[in-house]
Amino acid sequence: MRSLYFTLILFFLSVPTNAEDTDRVILWDRNYDKAYLLDVIHMALRLSQKEFGKFEIVRSVPLEQGRVFADLDIGGLVNVAIAAASLEREKQHQPIYIPVDRGLLGFRVCLINNGKINFNGINVLKDFSKRNIMLGVGTHWPDKQVYESNGLRVLSSPLYQNLFEMLEKDRFDCLPRSISELDMEMEQHTGQNFAAEPSLALVYPNADFVFVSKKESRIETRLELGLNKALESGEFQSLFQKYYQGIMTKHNFYNRKLLILENNNLSQAAQKAINQYGVASFLTANSLAQ
Repeated sequence: MRSLYFTLILFFLSVPTNAEDTDRVILWDRNYDKAYLLDVIHMALRLSQKEFGKFEIVRSVPLEQGRVFADLDIGGLVNVAIAAASLEREKQHQPIYIPVDRGLLGFRVCLINNGKINFNGINVLKDFSKRNIMLGVGTHWPDKQVYESNGLRVLSSPLYQNLFEMLEKDRFDCLPRSISELDMEMEQHTGQNFAAEPSLALVYPNADFVFVSKKESRIETRLELGLNKALESGEFQSLFQKYYQGIMTKHNFYNRKLLILENNNLSQAAQKAINQYGVASFLTANSLAQ
C-alpha cells in the first residue's frame, strides 16, 4: 500500500487530463534499443494510465552516457534514462529507487579477446594487479570509480563503441559486462573474436535505476506508481523472468569464482533498494565469498 505522503503527491500531480493530453517520455536511445528496458517503461506507463492518461515513448537521438546526464535536466534531448546509480547522479537527478534489472548490473563477467589471455590462478582481486590485467571502462561510468577504489587498473574511453575496438586491439584485457548486457553485445560483435571469460565474476552492489529530469515531476510520479503496481501484481517479476530466467545458469555464474568489490559510490537508499528487490543483496554476495 502506498504511503500517505506518496498518495498526496500523486493527488496533486495526477490532475485530470483531457483527450488531447499525452505524457511524452523521451527515452535514452540505448534504453529504447534494449527490449527489456523499453518493456519496463511501457509497463509502468500502461499501469498508470488510469491515473495519468495517454502516453508515448520516443527514442532519443544517439547520446553517450555522459551527455545523457548532462542534458537530462536542461537540454530536452532526453527526459528519462535508465543507468547505474552513483552519489552524484542520485543528488543531481530524480532516481526511482526500484532496481529495474534487480541488480544484475553489478554481476560482471569479463568480455575478452579470445585466446589472448587466461585468468587461471586468479583467486583474489590483488591477483589482477600482480598479472597486470587492465580493465576497459567508460569514462563516465560509475563503475570506473568502483574498480579504481578496489585497486584495479583501468583504461577508459568516453565513447562506448570505442571500448570494443580497444579490446580487439588488446589495449586492455577485460571489458567487464553485466550478465544482462553480455549476450546482446556479443551478438552485436559476432565478427570480432570476443568471448565471455568462463571462470571469474566481479560482483558489487549496483543496478539499473530509472532517472527522470527534475523538470518532469509528473512523469517521475507516474513511472514510480506504475513500477510499484507492477511489483504488487507480480507483473514486474514475470517480465524479468521472461527475459532473464536461466541467464545465470547459461553463463555458469554460480560455478564461477566470485570476486567481491566494495561500492562506496552508492547511497543508502540505492543500497536498500538493491537488497530489497535485487536477486541478491550485498551481504548475500559477501557471505557467498566466505
